[in-house]
Amino acid sequence: MAITVSYRTKLLVVFIAVALITNGISLSVMYGLSSHYLYEGYRAKMLSITATAATMLDGDELRKIQSRADEGTPAYAELRAALKRVRNANRRSDTYMKRVFTVIKAGDDPNGLTIAVDPEENPSIRAHAGEVYRPGKQQLAGIQQPVVEDDFITDEFGTFLRSWAPVRDHSGQIAGAVIVEAASSWVELKVRPILLSGLFSMLLAAVLAIPAALVTSRKTSAPLVELQTAVKRIGAGDFDTPLAVRSKDEFGQVAEAVNTMAIGLKERDRVKTTFARYVSHQVMDSILSSDQAVQLSGDRRRITVLFCDIRGFSTMSEQLPPEKVVKLLNDYFESMVEVVFRNNGTLDKFIGDGMMVIFGAPEDDPFQEEHALKTAIEMQRELK
Repeated sequence: MAITVSYRTKLLVVFIAVALITNGISLSVMYGLSSHYLYEGYRAKMLSITATAATMLDGDELRKIQSRADEGTPAYAELRAALKRVRNANRRSDTYMKRVFTVIKAGDDPNGLTIAVDPEENPSIRAHAGEVYRPGKQQLAGIQQPVVEDDFITDEFGTFLRSWAPVRDHSGQIAGAVIVEAASSWVELKVRPILLSGLFSMLLAAVLAIPAALVTSRKTSAPLVELQTAVKRIGAGDFDTPLAVRSKDEFGQVAEAVNTMAIGLKERDRVKTTFARYVSHQVMDSILSSDQAVQLSGDRRRITVLFCDIRGFSTMSEQLPPEKVVKLLNDYFESMVEVVFRNNGTLDKFIGDGMMVIFGAPEDDPFQEEHALKTAIEMQRELK
């Protein structure tokens, strides 16, 4: 089943859709840029924190931490205290570092790493010296400068953004690395207000767009509704109610054209009504439906002519007042013309109280004589 949707509804939907799409694109761009700059800013902070932590650590002392047995040494305690200070100093509202710890090269394995010092107090997530560390694609030999990884990493402790910085000994050799991890949930938490404010602005734009679209669609569609009503009225034969022209734009021009059309149709209807008083409906319909213009020219053809008048009309009219005579003639001619048209006749002229009627013109009539005689008989019957 086909569903008819009004122009106003379509216009309303388009306005709201444009508002939502525009705000949606703006929100996407704003969210993307905000997330990018926040992410890059946070990476810069992590890089600075990691580099600062690396300069605070003694690489020669870090080399002494090889196994869990070394966790009781003064070197371990000093390094652990330094890492804890860095971690606690960077657990703020604007920056939150989840973990700060160090790693060293694992024996003869060029790619292997083990945990050295981890200041974490929670025993369930604390790593001990000598435990194998899985760095992923990152290798200690490749860390010559502080670096922040591009992607988040996921392990048994959660999802993190991770940064590295080399820890050097007194000779400048890399003794290990300090690793700083920031939870992805904290970064997402910072981006969330941007997303929520964007969604709120999008919702607000939609709420404001609905009444604006309603007003605009109503103003835009109102002339169309008036035009539709006017065209229906003209189609029903009412040519006397002009359409109001309220503007000079396209709607105003269409309204003027409709009014001009109504005037033309009114004149055409008047001509048709007047014409119908003198010719039969068959002749009139034939002329009006013809694609050719009416040619005022003569031709030779066989026709039948009927003359009639009222016997003793002169004497009768002398005895009646003029008003009575006019009414009598109107009633008489109305009845007689109806009989003529009923039998395919064409009224040629009125002659006083008489009539001249032709059959076989302007339309051919092969039974014109029969129709003429039938007309004469029916005239006499109608006269009674």
